[in-house]
Amino acid sequence: MKHFLLLTSLFLFASHSYAQKQIVDAKKVEQLTMQQDPNDPCRYVKGYIVNKDYIIYQNCNQRIILPADTATFELQNEDFALDKNGVYYQGKFFSVDTTGFKIIGEKEVQNEDEKVIIWRTNQKVFFGQEPVKVAHPATFEEVFFCYFKDKEFIYYWDKKIEGSDSQSIITCGDVSAIADKNHTYYKGKILSYKGEPVTLINNVLFKTSHHVLGLTLDSGDDTPTWEELPNIDVASLKRLSDSYAIDKNAVFFNDSQMSIKKEDFANLRIFEEPYVYRFITDGKAIYKGGSKTKYHLPTFGIFTNTSEELCYDKNGVYKDEEKLPFKYTDSPLLGKNLFLIKKIVVYKQQAYNIDYDSKKFYPHVTPEMLEEFKYGKKQAITIRYGKLQPKFNIHTLPLRESYLSTDDEYLYYLHERLIKKQNLELLAIYKGYDSQDDDVKYHLFKNVEGYWLAQLKNRNSKICFLGTKLNKFKL
Repeated sequence: MKHFLLLTSLFLFASHSYAQKQIVDAKKVEQLTMQQDPNDPCRYVKGYIVNKDYIIYQNCNQRIILPADTATFELQNEDFALDKNGVYYQGKFFSVDTTGFKIIGEKEVQNEDEKVIIWRTNQKVFFGQEPVKVAHPATFEEVFFCYFKDKEFIYYWDKKIEGSDSQSIITCGDVSAIADKNHTYYKGKILSYKGEPVTLINNVLFKTSHHVLGLTLDSGDDTPTWEELPNIDVASLKRLSDSYAIDKNAVFFNDSQMSIKKEDFANLRIFEEPYVYRFITDGKAIYKGGSKTKYHLPTFGIFTNTSEELCYDKNGVYKDEEKLPFKYTDSPLLGKNLFLIKKIVVYKQQAYNIDYDSKKFYPHVTPEMLEEFKYGKKQAITIRYGKLQPKFNIHTLPLRESYLSTDDEYLYYLHERLIKKQNLELLAIYKGYDSQDDDVKYHLFKNVEGYWLAQLKNRNSKICFLGTKLNKFKL
């Protein structure tokens, strides 16, 4: 697991329940041997370590001290950090104005374990360590997967598509295809079929002046394979949405004809959240995809701006067609008695956590609980074992995996007392191996007494004094 490491002198968060636990001394041992996973070639845990006066970057078998400005150094994640002078990407410094810094996306590299991170400032765009030419860097953003845009053009990865128009983009179910008002593109090249330009209709349908086409598998040479669909009228075929299309005779979900009758075409209405759900009505029933549902049409509604399939009618609230277990006394109505707060659906004074791992029902919600849903649980900062004067605090993602803090005298891992905090530094974090634990890490510290190697585990930590010099220990 990769980690984002921070050593700073700002603050310490500790939950109230954690603060009540009894402090114990970590076990001191005469010898501590680091065991390395035979299937993992990396010695170090990836990330940045920020000490008071200097900063370290670690990556697999590389550990370097960075010439960064510690006063303005700000971590973004395990790959990126900023200071007043520029951007650090995987330990390499880029002397750029950091205004507008943003991580845009990533690109897999053939035969490489690491992905290339795509990032920008207001002045430049980079694919990993390489600057790329973009017309308007400050507006550069991902459309999806291999396509990007700025305020004027569309880009296939780092290549500008000449003549493209980023203000009229239509996406497709095939990630290699995209369209604008001028053309349809496939892997960055203008699409044609039998010498005619191709128009994108919806996720799977395309047409020329003579043929309706379905896009099938990529042939491997940057040319798609087409299927002609003669049962759809090419002259009248038009787009309704990402998923729906219509010709003079029928409505289509993707390329499948629906049972909606021609006399109901005037009543068509679409409820669609891209990549989440697809509903359509003919004024008589609600269809999900191409299938008729039992939802009550006059009171049907959807939740927007969510990655979850959520809808409601007078009879209830539904996630993936499953009715949520509220006690329904009034018809749900979004914005009146029905709300969504992150992953929490709130109906009147009840709530339900729709997160797959939680699925927790709250039969009575207090105002305090609503605040917690919105902003998260508040953390106490009182530490029972002494006055809080943190020399530094180390954060990792996730936080629970390496949690270090100090009081007036000592460094602690969770509720285990490790070493004296005077002149404390964290020099390195190493990957380890244990047949019973696939996430073992070793920390090398230095304090007023000398060097210490620690294996940190909840209530089972070990720490070994290496001496006032490292001697044969390989940093």
